[in-house]
Amino acid sequence: MDSNRENLRLGLWVAIAALVVAVVPIWPYGLYTLVRLVVSSVASFAIYVLGTSDSKRTVALVVVALLFNPIAPVHLSRLAWLPIDLGVAFSFWRIIEGNLTPRGTPPGSPAV
Repeated sequence: MDSNRENLRLGLWVAIAALVVAVVPIWPYGLYTLVRLVVSSVASFAIYVLGTSDSKRTVALVVVALLFNPIAPVHLSRLAWLPIDLGVAFSFWRIIEGNLTPRGTPPGSPAV
């Protein structure tokens, strides 16, 4: 695998961890701003690395990047963010399993 794909894999795992941590409603607002920055950056980088060949994936990543952008934040209640955070974490995991797993490697096994 090339280094951009490895960097994307790492970025996606960091974003997944941040999204799961953000579900717990005990954090100060600054953490949520950091989560926004991480998730929008990783979504934008995923578009760059994976390309635009899959239009559904590209549109979904653009929506995620816009929804989580820290420049013009979308303000929703914590209850509304809960399924969004978990859904985006799941979709990032699906990208790792579907697009970043080397060919011939069964899903779930470590990539070489």
